Amino acid sequence: MDSPRDRERFLREGRLAAQISHPNSVYVFGAEEIHGIPVISMELVPGTTLKEHAQGDPLPVTEAVDAILQVIEGLETAAAKGCCTGTSSRRTVSWTLTAR
Repeated sequence: MDSPRDRERFLREGRLAAQISHPNSVYVFGAEEIHGIPVISMELVPGTTLKEHAQGDPLPVTEAVDAILQVIEGLETAAAKGCCTGTSSRRTVSWTLTAR
């Protein structure tokens, strides 16, 4: 992070994300600087990204709709905490075996 503004925004969003508790959101332990490097520590989610999962055959419509509704639920919870950066994409959405 080159600018102090970007660094502070990153850490602020990490702290806000740590306040989110929702089954469709990764658990964030916290945000801090370690040796001057800003970091966000979060749980390791098993599985693949939505992008990787979508590489094969198209999802059945009901499965695709259910997946996107789960993403929306997680994003609504994040937005309610003021932590929605617009960075959600097929690369940042995890696909796990525990999906509904």
